Amino acid sequence: MKGVVNKGLQELVEHTHGEETWETIRQVVNCDVNSFWPAQDYPDELTIALFIATARHLHVSPDEIMVEFGKFWLNNTGKNVYPKLFALVGNNSRDFLRKLDFIHQQATISLPGTRGFQLRSEELPDGGLRMFYTSDLPLCPVLHGLILGAGIHFNQTLQVQEMQCTRRGDPECAFDVHFTDACPATTPPAAAAADCRDEIEYQQVLQ
Repeated sequence: MKGVVNKGLQELVEHTHGEETWETIRQVVNCDVNSFWPAQDYPDELTIALFIATARHLHVSPDEIMVEFGKFWLNNTGKNVYPKLFALVGNNSRDFLRKLDFIHQQATISLPGTRGFQLRSEELPDGGLRMFYTSDLPLCPVLHGLILGAGIHFNQTLQVQEMQCTRRGDPECAFDVHFTDACPATTPPAAAAADCRDEIEYQQVLQ
């Protein structure tokens, strides 16, 4: 996993709960890295362990942390690390989300060894957008957070519903997104589809 992910989680925790909280989490997983370099490779197991340890320390589910991470990463870490790229992807949530895979491709094009995931989207008959996520890592809640983060970034309220999840046996994860007129963004409950969100599934990645 590229360090830009771990860096974003560190910044989220330090921003919302302070540096001491992150230091505690880092020690729990025996992480000896004080500062993550965005382009450097780090073990996937470390990233998953950091998400789990953060969730446990804050008494929330791993999925809730990943959703909050996605929202924070898009509006802070990602925008700061890739400012020129973020400036080229439209001026509304729909255009941004339709180009999310392009953003990922361009952000990692110069980073050999990136463990990939695939994003794609398709228009829905009712005017919504269906976002698909395919990866061998159980990080689909991050996409949920990125979608909500796009709404925050463009000052739009987005309604997001999880339609498919590989953790339920579906071939890929999918979220339906519906757009409203520009207005202050709100955060839907992060516990949607909680029946497929069990910490055990994340622990299996470490085995």
